[in-house]
Amino acid sequence: MKSVIIAIILACVATVNYSQNIVLNPGFENNFVYWMYASDFPGVTDFSIDNSTVHSGSSSARITVTDSSSNTAIIAQNLAVTEHKHYKFSFWIKTDNIEQYVLPYTKFLDDTVRVFENFYCPSGNVNEWKKIQSQFTAPEGTDNLNLFIFMFGKGTMWLDDFVFTELSENSSSDFHVTIAEETGYFKHLFSANGPGPVNESHANNYIDKFQSMGIEYVRTHDYLYSFDHSVIFPDTTKDPLNPDAYNFTSTDTCVENIINAGGKVFYRFGESAHYPPDGFTPADKEKWAQVCVQILKHYNDGWNNGYNYNIEYTEIWNEPDLPDFWSGDVQEYIALYRIAANKIKDYDPDIKVGGPAVSNPYDGSFMDVFLDSVSTYNLPADFISYHLYYHPNPYYFLYTNEMVRQKTDAFGLTDIELINTEWNSYMFNFELQWEYGMFDALNAATLASALHYMQQSTIGKLFRYAFINTWFGLISMEDEWYKPGLAMRSAYEVMHANKQLETSGSDSLGKTITAARDTTTQQIKIMIADNASADTAYHLFVDNIENNVSYNYEIYRIDSLHNHELVNSGNVNNQQPDITQYAKPPYVDLIILDKIVSEPVKAMQHNIAVYPNPADDYLIIHSIDNSPVDIKICTQNGQIITAFDNITHKKIPTAQFSSGTYIVNVYQNHSLKESRKIVISDK
Repeated sequence: MKSVIIAIILACVATVNYSQNIVLNPGFENNFVYWMYASDFPGVTDFSIDNSTVHSGSSSARITVTDSSSNTAIIAQNLAVTEHKHYKFSFWIKTDNIEQYVLPYTKFLDDTVRVFENFYCPSGNVNEWKKIQSQFTAPEGTDNLNLFIFMFGKGTMWLDDFVFTELSENSSSDFHVTIAEETGYFKHLFSANGPGPVNESHANNYIDKFQSMGIEYVRTHDYLYSFDHSVIFPDTTKDPLNPDAYNFTSTDTCVENIINAGGKVFYRFGESAHYPPDGFTPADKEKWAQVCVQILKHYNDGWNNGYNYNIEYTEIWNEPDLPDFWSGDVQEYIALYRIAANKIKDYDPDIKVGGPAVSNPYDGSFMDVFLDSVSTYNLPADFISYHLYYHPNPYYFLYTNEMVRQKTDAFGLTDIELINTEWNSYMFNFELQWEYGMFDALNAATLASALHYMQQSTIGKLFRYAFINTWFGLISMEDEWYKPGLAMRSAYEVMHANKQLETSGSDSLGKTITAARDTTTQQIKIMIADNASADTAYHLFVDNIENNVSYNYEIYRIDSLHNHELVNSGNVNNQQPDITQYAKPPYVDLIILDKIVSEPVKAMQHNIAVYPNPADDYLIIHSIDNSPVDIKICTQNGQIITAFDNITHKKIPTAQFSSGTYIVNVYQNHSLKESRKIVISDK
């Protein structure tokens, strides 16, 4: 039915382009003019204009579905865009009694031919107006897009103040790191889904990469089926207490490899994707739960020629809100969870147990019902787990986690640990998913910024999907780095056992700066990431450098052309504290500063700093005491090339200069105060 509705919208909505806000009638002040709306079940869906509940102006759109059998209500508009241009998109939403969730969605088109599709952060029940926003670059070959807002299940949503604008290019960002301000240590958010490392005897053992990314826990999901009940206990007619009923051959090897590489096992009980085909529900829940206990006894107590590995985290099933994994309803899952969690706790109360590992934590029809059961019936639950795959704005990994925290708090589960056991971008076409990869620079920048944002969250653990994978992976099956893996390694280098430094310049749209002092080497390590802005450069100011100290810096980049390669180096000090760097998103820059103690760096007599010297792309002239001066830049023969009056700070592109030596003359009250030689490098 959804495809029929989309086809109607494509046929009925005209494409219009405005130079500012591209959305027409963005606040519904003119009723539903320019908007198309439709529903699977029109008889139970009401589309109306609300003049009493508004974010701004005098009206908003109100959509109410009164029957849970209704699957989808849609409001949409078609917008003109230009390939490779940068856009910012935002709108405000408020909801009431949403049974499932709301999903913003875009379909990029070349005329009417699909080019690319993407969704934006879902929304559940939000009693106050919330802003959803993101930035993105229009993909190649597109000239328009369909903007949809889907509501699934019954409930009411209000929409207001849509903004969709093209961003100006050639802008730059200012970042600051204050090297004297330490703000504590980082959370360790470096865990992953399997497959994991293998034995050192294999040519591709992945161990070095595993350790260089700081992977702590490996979740045993989609692990070539080695951890599935159907592999370990294949004949469900047998007695679960009979050691001969178990096949631990491949599972033992995988666990040994994780432990030997320095990792820990986070055991997911259940089945991998599409194995067995389609989701299913264990017929004998008591027997299934006993198998869970026997597996733990094998790895923790040595049962059945086992081990003493002290596995401490266990998760009941994977994505039971999807028919690919679970054929029952939420109540059947809760029944399985209750039996298994209680059996595990009866065996060893110190083992942590949790779930439900839902694919969509916003879907109240599953998540809220599970939380209510945990709270009402005091079910064993040491953690609540969920998944999130998302692309346009990595800030929503933080946003979503705190939404889950609000849910758990509302059910009285205020001290429970939150764990995201699968996260990644979602960058492929929904219908042609193999056409798009997951290991490019966009994914890398999204990963780096998400890890920055999640440091501000209440998350306990964060599991990347996946460590090794042909298209979701951090590294390839051939033991080669993917760009997201290099970004994970860069983030770990900054965050591991290092003291966090005060920074500024991050936003909530995917542009971030993270900085730390290495407690071992005393290096300053900085990670700057930008996944979708229109910037073409940044200025990094290193604040509070001591008078007799300077820092040599090196910049290592991950982007479409570089795989963590050195792109620039230089020196900063308290008179030349600015690093100016061209950088076109998406990218991740790792900047390493090595401290050098020397004689105090002397400014010009008139307290003017001129840097960098030699200058490549820019020359910066800065009045340290903010006294305005006049500047003339001359050749060595006295010919004036350029001049500036009454300045305190000036950034001068060097494109107008030929390479060579020049003289900077400083004047005040028309009197020459000082001259300084500078060198413009070869272009």
